[in-house]
Amino acid sequence: MNILEARVELRDRTVVDVVDLTLRFFMRHSLAYAKLSAIVLTPSFLLTWWIAFDTGSWGWAWIWALAIAPFAASPFTVLASRLMFEPRAEMGEILKTSLTALPRMLAVRFLQAIGVAFGAIAFLLPATWFLALFLFTNEVVVLERASVSGALSRMQRLLSGGSGDAILAVLFLLALHIMAVFLGDLVGRGILEDVLEIAPPPSILVAKGSTLGLAAFWWFVPFAATCRFLLYVNVRTRNEGWDVQTRFAAIAARAEEA
Repeated sequence: MNILEARVELRDRTVVDVVDLTLRFFMRHSLAYAKLSAIVLTPSFLLTWWIAFDTGSWGWAWIWALAIAPFAASPFTVLASRLMFEPRAEMGEILKTSLTALPRMLAVRFLQAIGVAFGAIAFLLPATWFLALFLFTNEVVVLERASVSGALSRMQRLLSGGSGDAILAVLFLLALHIMAVFLGDLVGRGILEDVLEIAPPPSILVAKGSTLGLAAFWWFVPFAATCRFLLYVNVRTRNEGWDVQTRFAAIAARAEEA
């Protein structure tokens, strides 16, 4: 990543500011996100919907959705990086980069699952801390191409001094994802019933799941991946002085022109 080519102002931001920036970044590049979503999210949605239909249980569908989502988010992390630091975003290259990192991603996510499980058995805080520790897994493994052991030490360094913000980001994104699922079900049922005059499916609260809620779950994945990437950029800006570097580069460019 060439920080001098960044298309977003590099400065220290709060978690709420990063979410606001993510929304504007997401809307600005909506066409690129739509193309990648058609490739990545369509099969992910169909697979989890088929699991619910085949097993007759939404519980299994949600378990598989939670398991697959971090890997489905990986291409969107690469896309956000390309859109921010490079002039073009080739879909083939994005998918190739994500697939190349898949074995290391599987290993790191397995370690994350073990850590979260042990933390949950003890009490809430350790599980939350493990989730915060692995917050930037996609960025470290896919973008920085770290090995499994290197990824663990790198993520710990990124967390040092900012564990509070990382935990806040994890809880905030989790809350937004849950809200997106319930809101997608509510709005979708309203459109079917009031606009299209089609009998809507049972509420997600009654059936413990719904096709509309599942679609909303996958719709939120690109947004969450982009938000995590911008939080990662924010951490590196704070820790490595990216904002200072870009300002000095701008001063040098103006002096050269003068």
